[in-house]
Amino acid sequence: MKRVLLVLSAVLSITALASFADAATVGSWSKTCVARNSITGIPEPVAEMNINDPSLGFFAFTSKLPNGGWLTRYNLALAQTVPSDVLIFLFYHECAHAQVPTASEAVADCVGLRSMQSDMTVTPAMIADITRAYAARGRPFPSGPCN
Repeated sequence: MKRVLLVLSAVLSITALASFADAATVGSWSKTCVARNSITGIPEPVAEMNINDPSLGFFAFTSKLPNGGWLTRYNLALAQTVPSDVLIFLFYHECAHAQVPTASEAVADCVGLRSMQSDMTVTPAMIADITRAYAARGRPFPSGPCN
């Protein structure tokens, strides 16, 4: 019985953690990423959470959950060091990982940028901000050719 309670407690904790939030907000901008559940195929909001650990060295990471849903972990300790347009791009980039789905950074860069451009005006200054943020992490932007 004790083991069942421990397992149930762990499952409930993971479920609660994964459903922390499902809308990204930067200033007055807010958007929810929706991606197909990899098991059911039903579109659902991508859950989000803040890991807030500057030692990890990344802005965000999107992964599949055991239930087929998706979770984006934002590292706000690092993300708060970049301009707001970079944060908005990071949302689109991470959303692309779930929507395509893809593990490719190049694909997520290109799909994310196209999605951002379809929702808003993306200026050369914004692209320069994204490029600088990537360069600070030792990465080119985009991470590969966009077709």
